[in-house]
Amino acid sequence: MNLIDLLAGSQNNPAVTQLARQFGLNPEQIRDVIGQVAPALGQGLARNTAAAGGLDSLINALQKGGRSRYVDQPDSLGQADTV
Repeated sequence: MNLIDLLAGSQNNPAVTQLARQFGLNPEQIRDVIGQVAPALGQGLARNTAAAGGLDSLINALQKGGRSRYVDQPDSLGQADTV
């Protein structure tokens, strides 16, 4: 699975649907944006994890902070504190 598939998910991905609703776009447009942004995100991740302690910092950030809620509760993407 590549980064774009991971971020955009399936055709009925609730997070994509919520983002589309929030920005007045259709889900396909959101998937297109993800496809355009994912390469830069991947390059940034590669650069940051190559730095000393970068991988440990990334793993620590992913394990903390409750970021899985955006996948588990896609409606949270539209909340003011998320934005």
